[in-house]
Amino acid sequence: MIDALRCIMLDFDGTIAETERFGQRVAYNRAFSELGLEWNWSEEIYGDLLSVAGGKERLLYYLERYHPERLSDASTPDLIIEIHRAKIKHFA
Repeated sequence: MIDALRCIMLDFDGTIAETERFGQRVAYNRAFSELGLEWNWSEEIYGDLLSVAGGKERLLYYLERYHPERLSDASTPDLIIEIHRAKIKHFA
């Protein structure tokens, strides 16, 4: 039996701090630029993309909606991984 509450854990990312709009989205746009992609996630687009959990899954969803022609390219899975790595670097 627990006698007292010892701690409270909160999810700060996107909950306490606005890291989605001003952090993650900006980091994705920097990653796109770094990799020579002419993509830009506006706040409106990113708001739609937030319905998908997970960075790589979000990128795939973006491609399905905005660049479906890229899905037939055999290098797309590697591109998703490369974008995600670059985004993590820019977010850090």
